[in-house]
Amino acid sequence: MENSKIEDSLTKESIIRLIELAHTNELKNHAVKFPINDEVKALLEEEMKYNFDEYSFQIDIYAIKHILKEHGNESKEDTRGQIAVKDEDILLVFDVLQFPDLILNSGKNKLGKETITFIKQVDNRYVIIQEVRTGLKTVALNSMRIFKTKRTN
Repeated sequence: MENSKIEDSLTKESIIRLIELAHTNELKNHAVKFPINDEVKALLEEEMKYNFDEYSFQIDIYAIKHILKEHGNESKEDTRGQIAVKDEDILLVFDVLQFPDLILNSGKNKLGKETITFIKQVDNRYVIIQEVRTGLKTVALNSMRIFKTKRTN
């Protein structure tokens, strides 16, 4: 089986496939790219002061493995005041990226790359996805956290 594959369209099935592959060592560099819609592109450009004309979003196995390993343990996340990320939560990535409630410049990560936080309230909780802009003209999924919110009646 090949070691690297990038698909050019995002579907629920392609995300499910990435999640399945993240639980194996079948493919090391499998990724899905999809376009950034015009409204989000304008919000990104306003917040980051950068031109995103030729950029696309990317989700890859490395990010999913990181999310599940670092933010998928219920007891660990509970001590942080967060909810553990499960496979089904990763299916929300498309909606959070394409229809965010808020986009924030998060500064630079440990590798010195610019990061962007996408926030969206889903099922009375906040789902936050941090994205990293790469030299490949992609805004690549880096991490995901789910913060507990107080319910209001």
